[in-house]
Amino acid sequence: MDHVGDCEDYAALLAGVVAAPPFDLDPALVLLPGHVGVGVDPDAVGADGLPTLRVAGREYLYLDATYRVGLGTLPADHDEGVVAVRDGGWLVGDPGAFAAHVREAAALHAAARRPASR
Repeated sequence: MDHVGDCEDYAALLAGVVAAPPFDLDPALVLLPGHVGVGVDPDAVGADGLPTLRVAGREYLYLDATYRVGLGTLPADHDEGVVAVRDGGWLVGDPGAFAAHVREAAALHAAARRPASR
């Protein structure tokens, strides 16, 4: 992790925290267009009345580690919908956006592996 941190770093950290005691939750990574957050089973945390996400028939309470938003609330600049959820496997909410996300990630990965020019 860098010193500033990206949403991916903070989401991974938050997922690790809520998976450990005393929480012992089973977190999922929630991919939004240009952002990553965490989803947990709303029943496991008593989230009655809070907004939830439904992806591929599963329901999640959205948690965000980088934006100051309420529990279950997507950040305003990333509320176009869920791209996918990583919950043991990929649950795709928007196949076109997921494919674009994968292409962008592959291009960034390839660029990072290129040797620096002198």
